Amino acid sequence: MLHSLTYVSLATQADPDLLERQAHEIAAASSVRNRQDGLTGALAVGGGWFAQVLEGPAGILLATFDRLLRDRRHTDIRVIEFVPTVTRGFAGWSMACSGKMPPGLIAEAAAAYAAREAAGLCSTAVHGQSLCRAMLARIAPAEESLASLRVRVG
Repeated sequence: MLHSLTYVSLATQADPDLLERQAHEIAAASSVRNRQDGLTGALAVGGGWFAQVLEGPAGILLATFDRLLRDRRHTDIRVIEFVPTVTRGFAGWSMACSGKMPPGLIAEAAAAYAAREAAGLCSTAVHGQSLCRAMLARIAPAEESLASLRVRVG
């Protein structure tokens, strides 16, 4: 069964321009392995935070997330949402990079997670869904630009 995992984490790279470049490098490297593993998703940065959505079979997804937990490029990893799903939100992208997100969006999701955790609650689905929508909104125009370029060149 397909699952979707959304998490945020604090980047260890403080420079915003270097962090965005790092996110693109991570997405490019992850794309190959994710394609082999049947995973899809997207990665974004904003305000010193990473946000990532991964989709795929639960076992593979959890093994991948276990590797991500050991990655030294980020700390303070917070799972925003881990849910079964019937469709992929990022079908067609083994790992898209939506680049910089609107200021505060990722930090807001991280803060909501911390507040709900402190209150003994567990659902942060609303924040997970808004992160996914924001990532998709930033990826789609880039894909359309590439498609129009291919038409002109081809």
